[in-house]
Amino acid sequence: MTAGASPSLINECVYQSKPFGLLLIERAIIDRIVFSEQGTVALSWVDVSDFKQCHVSPDEAESLSDGDSFNFWSARMRSSSGQS
Repeated sequence: MTAGASPSLINECVYQSKPFGLLLIERAIIDRIVFSEQGTVALSWVDVSDFKQCHVSPDEAESLSDGDSFNFWSARMRSSSGQS
């Protein structure tokens, strides 16, 4: 650190970054979101062709379902619909 290393930047690059293919999978999921019940329920999906096009295996994408990305989107949906 005395040589100028930034612990926060290192942490972000190592632990908070995602491969490009996973970002493409996230984009497909977000693009397909369908809302119902006055915006309180959201549904989306990924299919086999998405994995092939994005060069991502279903195992690699498994981390998306329990990661911060969807917690973030879920929180945004709740806040935009007036829920807490």
